[in-house]
Amino acid sequence: METLLIFNNDVALIGNLHGQVRADQRPAEISSNVWHLQLRHQCCDPQHWYRDAAGSPVIHWTGGFCRESSEEAKLAILESSEPYRTYSDDVSGLAIRAVFHPNLREWVIDDLPAEA
Repeated sequence: METLLIFNNDVALIGNLHGQVRADQRPAEISSNVWHLQLRHQCCDPQHWYRDAAGSPVIHWTGGFCRESSEEAKLAILESSEPYRTYSDDVSGLAIRAVFHPNLREWVIDDLPAEA
C-alpha cells in the first residue's frame, strides 16, 4: 500500500513500497475536501520521527527464515539509522524530509519536535 507523506489542497506527495515518491494532482472535478478523504482512504500514514535527528533509526527489527537444507531457523536483528532525503514538488512548493525502510516496508517522516 502507498503512503501519504504530505499534501495540500492541490498536490500530494505519495511514497510507494519501492522507495519512490510521486506528486499527484487533485482532479479538477472534485473538491479538495473530497480529495483529502480519498487520499486518507487509499494511503497509509507514515511513521513519525524527530526533526533534529540525522536519520530515522530502525530499532530491533526481527525476522526469521528457514534454510532448506537443515530447516534451521535463523533470527535477524537489525539496528541502524537511515539518512533522511528531501522530497519535493517544485510547482506546488510541497517538501518533506523522509526515509523509506525497505526491510520494514514503511516510510518515516521527520515531523516531531526535538526532545528536550
